[in-house]
Amino acid sequence: MNKKTMKAKPSQLKAGLARLDITPPLGGSLVGAFGDRKSDGIYDNLYVRALVLNDGRMEVAIVSCDLCFLGTPEVGKVRKLASAQTGIPEKHILVCATHTHTGPQVNKVFLGVGEIDRAYMDVLTRKIADAIFLAKSRLQQARIGMGAGEINNLFFSRRLRMPDNMVVMSWGDAKRLKGAVPAGPVDPEIGVIRIDDLKGNPLGILVNYACHSCTVGGRMISGDVPGLVSEVMNKSAKNNLMVAYLGGACGNVIFGNYKGLRGYELGHALANVLAAQIWKILKGIKTSGKCRLEVEDRIINIPDRPAAYAREQLRKGSTAMVWGSKATRDAVEKHYEKEALYLSRKKREQVPVEIQAIGINDSVIITNPAELFVEFGLALKKESPFKHTFVVELGNGYAGYVPTRAAFREGGYEVRQTAKTSRLIPEAGDMIVKTSVNMMGKLHRRTK
Repeated sequence: MNKKTMKAKPSQLKAGLARLDITPPLGGSLVGAFGDRKSDGIYDNLYVRALVLNDGRMEVAIVSCDLCFLGTPEVGKVRKLASAQTGIPEKHILVCATHTHTGPQVNKVFLGVGEIDRAYMDVLTRKIADAIFLAKSRLQQARIGMGAGEINNLFFSRRLRMPDNMVVMSWGDAKRLKGAVPAGPVDPEIGVIRIDDLKGNPLGILVNYACHSCTVGGRMISGDVPGLVSEVMNKSAKNNLMVAYLGGACGNVIFGNYKGLRGYELGHALANVLAAQIWKILKGIKTSGKCRLEVEDRIINIPDRPAAYAREQLRKGSTAMVWGSKATRDAVEKHYEKEALYLSRKKREQVPVEIQAIGINDSVIITNPAELFVEFGLALKKESPFKHTFVVELGNGYAGYVPTRAAFREGGYEVRQTAKTSRLIPEAGDMIVKTSVNMMGKLHRRTK
């Protein structure tokens, strides 16, 4: 990059937005459970939401999909298609998933669980690329601003510490969890990026907070809380407003009990609470037509764990698994036996983990493809040199859970080794944080 580019001043922002329906056909496998759930209805449709920003020097695309995750090969296909259509460099395109557990099976997560509809996958990748193309075709002069607020008593650590100091998961039998307290922190911050037209009317909103999207459950398709927040806000806006969710580091964070509700009713109630807080944050955001974009993208190779780790976990058994009946727990253990056998027959791998940083004026979006524990997200915000830092997990692929080293010592669902959902070495989180902080520092120096 030459000196002239490095010292380029902010230019008039142009922004374009698009939303396309990506709801799959009924009867397909839903993701997010050990068993194969076939969808039998639709609570709410799934969407891809795309934002393209242009500062006169470069363009970036930020894309949110109502999916549990999207594999690295599929992201690569989307980027290639979209770049060919729009001219936006592939590494300037962010494709992230909202992590809804009531979306289609798009990646073989657990061995032998669920089927992938290949015809749907072809349509899905095309539609995601089309959304980027449409967003670019709708570029108009715009204004942008960032802000943040907090919401408390809505997010909770799903890892609980029992009176005997054992750590268990929050979805166990309530009677067996008596006396348990949260074993870790949460991130109460809600980050917001606001896009206005030149008259100050909101065109689009990016929302960033850290909480697992596994509230609705069942066999009906739903975008869960992130999708419901988007649609609640869109319906209450005076104009056609696109609200896209960027999931924060929430590998160990879940929505808590709210008014005794369950399932879809709980999801919708939480969406309304969040929407109300987001509207409050929006009112305090001042937007400007001046914008400067910067992008950093780096791939680090992180080793997966040896199969001996999985065998040791099998030996310990389900001490940290307290949900359901004995039959359910036995079925889960048999699944882990299958995963351990598979791991014992395959060679260890270096897993490519892509970290992307998108600088927007005095703010940064820093991404990774993991289900990152919240402690790492908090560390990234603390070490960031930017005024606003939006930590986004499940960006540009899927690398599985990245727990803290303490969690590896404590045990629990997220550290149980599998072929895909939990595979990286215990040092992975520290490696992601170190690289991300380095990238943010480099990016910040360029924006001064």
